[in-house]
Amino acid sequence: RNYMDFYSGVLLGVYDCANSGVGIDLRVHDTAEGNIPEPSFFKGCDFAIGPVFRGEMAEILEAGTEGTMMISPLDTRTESLLNRYDALIQAPTERYEQFRDLVKWAKEETQPQDRVIYISETNARDTAAIGTMTRYLKASGLPYTRFSYNILQGRDITDPLLAKMTKEGTNRFIIESESEAWVNDVVRNLNLLKREADVVLYSPSKIRTFETIEIEYFHNIALRVSLSYNVAYDSDNVRKFIMKYRALFQTEPTQFAYQGYDLATYFIQLVHKYGNDWKAKLTEEEGKMLQATLRFVEKGMGYTNEGIRRVQYMPDGSISEIN
Repeated sequence: RNYMDFYSGVLLGVYDCANSGVGIDLRVHDTAEGNIPEPSFFKGCDFAIGPVFRGEMAEILEAGTEGTMMISPLDTRTESLLNRYDALIQAPTERYEQFRDLVKWAKEETQPQDRVIYISETNARDTAAIGTMTRYLKASGLPYTRFSYNILQGRDITDPLLAKMTKEGTNRFIIESESEAWVNDVVRNLNLLKREADVVLYSPSKIRTFETIEIEYFHNIALRVSLSYNVAYDSDNVRKFIMKYRALFQTEPTQFAYQGYDLATYFIQLVHKYGNDWKAKLTEEEGKMLQATLRFVEKGMGYTNEGIRRVQYMPDGSISEIN
């Protein structure tokens, strides 16, 4: 029941592909209450989307899939199975790809007169996320300065931080923190410092879930965010999808619905275009879908998605997807 939106998105994708002239034979198996299909269920299939959870996917892969590729649609934890099974395609982008893309984005935009500052929370809980961001920065070769403080120092850090900044170019701040209070404080301080020097902030997508930050500040400091998913509601294709979804299901599409639609249409079209050779073309065919960018690479014995969306908060109050 929790994934009815996902099923509905898949069905709408099948419907649209069929209307474009693609012949489709769809089989559906409900894995509720641990009802895992036998290997024979997959015989003759080009691919299977699901099941959702890592445990169920591992059970199916271990039993065998009759050569059918299994697409993990939602659970990022399934990526750990790529080292064991060659029939697995991991569709959701791993969160750490956001960090890699942020560093890449900052490097692409940095000019000789600019300064890159990696700002972190003093004595914050040491997380894998923070270590990953540091590793990507070091590997990039991008010169950067570190600045660290805790929230109790927040009212007194503008002068020390200003001393690290340049007034000749743009100060490009990179941040990674799970603390809403601390991130809020950073954004507030950068908004103040914007009066003294040019400021840009690069952040993973979690910053958009923090409800206590003034959205106006995001626009003032030209926030750049790397995301696994983003829906551009001004797109004609998105508008058409929403109208069809409302008409068929009498409700608004959720993130799950978009993901179901994206995966169904991408893989159906890939098989339709290349037939039995579709797997060999998987890493060559990037899909810019409604919500996700599908850019598959080989990892372990299978494939994973490294597609990322970039959005930028503009001075006029709009939010633009820029890739």
